[in-house]
Amino acid sequence: MPKIYLALVIHAHQPIGNFDNVIEDAYQKSYLPFVKTLANHPQIKMALHFTGSLLSWFKTHHPDYLTLLSDLARNGQIELISGGFYEPILAILPYKDRCEQILKLNNFLETELGYQAKGMWTAERVWESNLVSAINDTGIKYTILDDTHFRMAGLRDNELFDYYVTEEQGKTLKLVPSSMRVRYLVPFAEPEETIIYLRKLWGSTNHDLLVAMGDDTEKFGVWPKTYSLCYKRHWLDRFYKALANETDWLETVKLGDYLESSEPRDRIYLPTASYSEMMEWALPAKVSQEFVELKHMLGNSEPEQKLAEYLQGGYWRNFLMRYPESNLIHKKMLKVSERTHQLYLKYKENEEPISLTQSDNPNILKLKEAYDCVLQGQCNDAFWHGVFGGLYAPHLRSTSLMALIKAERLLDQVEFEGQDNWLNANTVDYDADGLNEIEVQTNVFSTVYDPKDGGFPIIDFKTRNFSLVNSLQRKLEAYHSRVREIAEQEKAEELAELERQANSPNISESVSTHRVESSHKTEPTTTSDDDGVETIHDIVKVKEKGLDRFLVYDKHSRNCFTLYALAEDTTLNDLAKQDLDRKCLISQNAKAKLIQENQKAEVLVNHKISLKGFDSDNNNSIELNQTFNFEANSPTVHSKVSAVELQDFTGNFAVEFTINLLAGDAHDRYIKFADQQHRLNWQGVVAKETEISLVDEYFRVAVKLTSNSTIDWWVYPIFSVSQSEDGFERVYQGSTVLAVFSSSQAKETLELNFTAVGL
Repeated sequence: MPKIYLALVIHAHQPIGNFDNVIEDAYQKSYLPFVKTLANHPQIKMALHFTGSLLSWFKTHHPDYLTLLSDLARNGQIELISGGFYEPILAILPYKDRCEQILKLNNFLETELGYQAKGMWTAERVWESNLVSAINDTGIKYTILDDTHFRMAGLRDNELFDYYVTEEQGKTLKLVPSSMRVRYLVPFAEPEETIIYLRKLWGSTNHDLLVAMGDDTEKFGVWPKTYSLCYKRHWLDRFYKALANETDWLETVKLGDYLESSEPRDRIYLPTASYSEMMEWALPAKVSQEFVELKHMLGNSEPEQKLAEYLQGGYWRNFLMRYPESNLIHKKMLKVSERTHQLYLKYKENEEPISLTQSDNPNILKLKEAYDCVLQGQCNDAFWHGVFGGLYAPHLRSTSLMALIKAERLLDQVEFEGQDNWLNANTVDYDADGLNEIEVQTNVFSTVYDPKDGGFPIIDFKTRNFSLVNSLQRKLEAYHSRVREIAEQEKAEELAELERQANSPNISESVSTHRVESSHKTEPTTTSDDDGVETIHDIVKVKEKGLDRFLVYDKHSRNCFTLYALAEDTTLNDLAKQDLDRKCLISQNAKAKLIQENQKAEVLVNHKISLKGFDSDNNNSIELNQTFNFEANSPTVHSKVSAVELQDFTGNFAVEFTINLLAGDAHDRYIKFADQQHRLNWQGVVAKETEISLVDEYFRVAVKLTSNSTIDWWVYPIFSVSQSEDGFERVYQGSTVLAVFSSSQAKETLELNFTAVGL
């Protein structure tokens, strides 16, 4: 008699740099009650995956949890599976780093929990066929991917309830389809609906079926309303009981055990893919909107549903194209990783993994520490954006960058043997766009100048392991249309409330205000009662009223030392709102040259700005030179701006500095000038001053901007509107400071200095 073998693979992850209170909340609402509930049902078997960053947090904050996991594994109820230790997208890592990430987690599971992993979780289910060799080389036998991947390879429903084997260069790996249908039923439908679906599968087959589901632990308690559903209303307990009541035809299994005792259905080669939502998010915003609308246009007829299976969406690596900030983190990671491996070869000629090496040599220990920082910097969350992606979260970007900067500083200590008086500069295609940038490294700074965009996208302060730029170019996202719809709804509600007040003067103002506020905070995309639970992809709400006013889109990347020509009537508000047409011309595609002498480097930049942008009848252009000087072991970047040819230009110039100290409204992070001090989210004009500073007492870092003559400083905060599992929200992405000076001052040469200070 055939059986259904149900293989549940439940995955838990918290990114490097996430706040302890956030992780603790997830622990109390999901990780702990999930495993405790499972322990109460010993007949239910499954595989659990925890990333190394989360397991390390447990070891520090809740070591008893590791004991609980170890006991469940030893008793045979759960299988622990591996993966990249810091949950990287393996496909974008160098081969050695792919292996090291997996080996590091293999080692943790074995040494800390006494378990040898057979399988692994593939982060965000991002699959490329060239992963097989690296995974095979770590001893891992299988991974689970969405059935979407298998459908894209040509499989249909009746072929998705088994497992397959793939190969690369003769090295093999078992691949298991994860059922999207079960993933959407659990836990959002009553347990009986999952039983009905599985029973229907069982009734339509004459042989055993493997039904696997891989999904997040956070959906059992962290996602909105799921804690009440799963534990107060006992959905999870009822689900396990429902499974246990069907043992004559349904059996839960540990996936690794099942694969060892059965044969694969066939060999398969999967296309590059991820889960369906991720492939939507990877598309450009307008295309993503069109893609979703097209899918919604398809009906339920069989031909239309078959057509829908061929709609695939985008490619994960497109995030590196859509977001230059993501690409810069990635390319920095690649460079620091390569440098680590090269230095390691000076001390170790064998192939021993860096992360697992044992040595008393202080340089090898520094390299091992640096390499762990590199692996941390590979954590996937800072590289992409969707409902869960962390690219829009400055603290996650910052954590990845801080890890990579710390790695650089440790590598400096090894390579230069503790010496401070050194400087390296070169011309290189740093961001892999086919055009050269200029990179300057000292003991204090790691910087990159990009002539194409104009300015420095990277100024890293090694003394504090801190990325001083780390902002984000604000651009259209597919969900911004929904933000505008909600804003229109808010306005309509306000108008209706005013009309009600006019017609009913006894209604108190406090009541009416409450009505408007509550409506915009809890507005879902679908109607449901108070107990209704939507999936994370269906829930839509805003965290504050009038969020649409922050939907501002930048005309350019957010860099430092970017040069502008300003029309005479340009205001601070024009810059803040990016209302720049006929008012502001940015200098891009400049000519840049590097001169290096001993322990000094000079970057010479020539700017030619066509005045046609101000006046269509004006074919003249103005020309300015900008120089940047670096010295070994100096905390200051010295710069000068001087006019070569100004024609009859009578406007102003500005040099833009984008600096992100992360917390716009924190009391210990502020802007300081003369005798005034304001929090970082302040906007205003500082008139006729020679100095302004941005200070971060928490990370103990400050940036001081000075000029050789009195100028105006225009300051405004940068806010993005982004999406998270909690709803649409405004996020501080740094502050822009513009050094504004007249054309006459440019004739005399203006000196602007950028000094990083360790507090």
